[in-house]
Amino acid sequence: MAGHAGGPAISLGFPRETKESILEALRRAEGWGIGLKARDTPGRDHQPRSKDGGIDVIAWPHQLRPPPASIWFGQLASGHNWVDKPASLEYNQFMNDFFEDRGSGQHNFVTLIPFRITDGHLWRRASNQHGHICDRFTTPKHALVGIALARSGMNMDEAANLAQLTGWIADYRVFALAA
Repeated sequence: MAGHAGGPAISLGFPRETKESILEALRRAEGWGIGLKARDTPGRDHQPRSKDGGIDVIAWPHQLRPPPASIWFGQLASGHNWVDKPASLEYNQFMNDFFEDRGSGQHNFVTLIPFRITDGHLWRRASNQHGHICDRFTTPKHALVGIALARSGMNMDEAANLAQLTGWIADYRVFALAA
């Protein structure tokens, strides 16, 4: 996601490596320049048992000062039911539960899936629901940008997992060249 947005990325998916609450992670994002103010306590309609608020990752372009021009709200979906899980479904409640306001930037949605979509009809239909889709074919180029950003010192969660990601990209290239 950092590579997709061109800047910092905060991981909210459950379980979080940092063991932070959602609000603690969002306050950290605030310090990284997301341009949104996290609430002190969850909104009144918050589901107490909610693990991640339905949003797995948030990323935004690196700028010298907030607010960023755009913010990407992402859903990572590894199951075949990914079509039914766009981040946009959870977005309004997530914003009401965890942020003071919606800020001034453009809010976008992305779903990352480990599958390759070859069906044009499915791609068009899913894109209408999900916004942008990073599938098995498009994700590696964003991952390489994210790796370069992490190496340059860009703030992002789970940067320690880069070795696993570079291994996945190498395996994918071997598979793609063989196909």
